[in-house]
Amino acid sequence: MSKKEKKTLSLIMKILIITSLSMSIYALALLPSVDDDENGDISFYNFENGRYHPYSMEEETLKILKIDENINLNLVTDTTGNVHFYTSENGRSLMSSLIANINDLEKEIYWFSRQSEIPEGTSPDEAEYQRKLQIFIGMITDEKIDSVSINGSNKNIEYLNYNGYKFFYTREYIQEPVLIEGFSKDNKLIYKNS
Repeated sequence: MSKKEKKTLSLIMKILIITSLSMSIYALALLPSVDDDENGDISFYNFENGRYHPYSMEEETLKILKIDENINLNLVTDTTGNVHFYTSENGRSLMSSLIANINDLEKEIYWFSRQSEIPEGTSPDEAEYQRKLQIFIGMITDEKIDSVSINGSNKNIEYLNYNGYKFFYTREYIQEPVLIEGFSKDNKLIYKNS
């Protein structure tokens, strides 16, 4: 290789390296900041498919509830009013989803279910992982509804208040189709999904 060829190759390599470094720095600058909360959970990251939420999360709306020895249920609202939840285990996300937008409520109850029957013969590790993912969560927007039953049962349903609304959840397996009934404080049926 001649000196001229080496000089040209050296120049091309320098350009490629500088371009590569510039692109890396640019890409890092574009990433939104991700904050850890006091439990080590990343609060404002959309863990589903590893993508960031398109809207900024409001840190002051973050509510963390321990629902198992190492599992947290986290609720957070973004700047457009979307209420998101995610579950995490020891700071690692298990799943996340949008529940409802508080600026556009049309139903008395919104709900999300991540449930699957664990087939017989599933390995113990896989069965344990699937049990960690199971959750049925709902948001009650009608203040007259005090409690709910799911498929005729109110067993193992937990409640919490968040952002002015009552939420409920269970880690029990819920068979589809799902029938949710809402009851007043004096236990009168006032809501039934169809």
